[in-house]
Amino acid sequence: MITFKRLDHFHICVPPERLDEAKDFYTKVIGLELIDRPDHLFSSPGYWLNIGNVQLHIGVEEALPRSIRHTALEVTDADAALKHLQQP
Repeated sequence: MITFKRLDHFHICVPPERLDEAKDFYTKVIGLELIDRPDHLFSSPGYWLNIGNVQLHIGVEEALPRSIRHTALEVTDADAALKHLQQP
């Protein structure tokens, strides 16, 4: 049996031309904190962000024609989250 301590990070991919748009969404709209990423270790661009005690890693890959990939985040107040996302 494996005993897990916690989730360390999750990784999502966006098309290269939408990387900065994704960073802006997660930092400016959602309000996540951008953190240092050791870019010298990677051959492609990306961003790392804090989300609670877990990290979100955003990388790039070419867009797929269709995908069911998704990430689900639980919030403490769904109504407040919805209200925040509906702000202009």
